[in-house]
Amino acid sequence: MQESSLRARTPFNDFTGTCAIDESEDLTFLEFIKEHGVNLDQYLPVALGIHRERESEQIFVYVVDKRKVATSYEEIQTYLDSTGGPLPVQQIDLEVTFAQVFTFMARFAMIVPIKKSLTSFEIKQDEGFVFWE
Repeated sequence: MQESSLRARTPFNDFTGTCAIDESEDLTFLEFIKEHGVNLDQYLPVALGIHRERESEQIFVYVVDKRKVATSYEEIQTYLDSTGGPLPVQQIDLEVTFAQVFTFMARFAMIVPIKKSLTSFEIKQDEGFVFWE
């Protein structure tokens, strides 16, 4: 079993940043993954992964087995407190396209600094430009 922190990676990590997603009211994340084969009676999803390299796409979810680890997110915290971690997860690949994965999202935002050293910004909204420290 490989221990890993939950960080997006590419072979060279030229740009790294953050991402945020708001669920759609019409189709939630749980409904989306259930429609695409994830057995929510057996698995509790803990993370979504999206990888794209040229024409190759991989969409997956990390899940915990409810029979072995926890049946709720509160129980996951109890599990981590009692074991000291890490959380044992399985990867389930979804047979969906890059475009399809956005159907459960009402909003998607991604910020990626162009240089790794640029990590602290002060946004000057009224002036229309950005200063960095």
